[in-house]
Amino acid sequence: VSSEHAQKIAHWLVDHPKVKHVYYTGLPFHEGHALQESQASGHGAVLSFDLGTREQAIRFMNRLKIPLVAISLGSVESILSYPAEMSHASMPKHVREQHGITDGLVRLSVGLEHPDDLIEDIDQALSD
Repeated sequence: VSSEHAQKIAHWLVDHPKVKHVYYTGLPFHEGHALQESQASGHGAVLSFDLGTREQAIRFMNRLKIPLVAISLGSVESILSYPAEMSHASMPKHVREQHGITDGLVRLSVGLEHPDDLIEDIDQALSD
C-alpha cells in the first residue's frame, strides 16, 4: 500500500512548479527504473525531492501537518527527513552535493495515510 501511495505522490510532485527534481525509481524516467523493475516487484515507500534551497526545505517542513519530521524511515505514519542536517550532517557540504544531497533535498517515507491527504498537505506546505 505505501509503495502505491509513494508512486502517486511522486507523479504528483513531478508536475509541481516548486519541486526542482523528484528521485523515485517508480518514475519511468528515473535512471534506476529498469534495474529496480528487474530486481523487485515494486519501488518502495521512500522518495526524495529537491526544493532548491535550505530556506525552502525548512519552510516546507515547518508548514507540514501530517508527516512527522524525524530521521527514521520506517513506520506506519509518514515521516519526512532533511538529510543535509539529519542523516548526512557530518559529511562536508561538497561531498554531500557530489552525491546529490543538496540543501534543498527532503526525503519522504510514505506511511499508511491516504495519499490524497498527504498530497493536500504537501501542496499547502509548498504554497505561498
